[in-house]
Amino acid sequence: GRKVCKAQNPQCDICMLKDYCRFYRSK
Repeated sequence: GRKVCKAQNPQCDICMLKDYCRFYRSK
């Protein structure tokens, strides 16, 4: 889930899992 989200959309602009996006961007 989280790794896939980051792999498909590193910037998380249109990521459906916003919580995971924020988690990765904060790290």
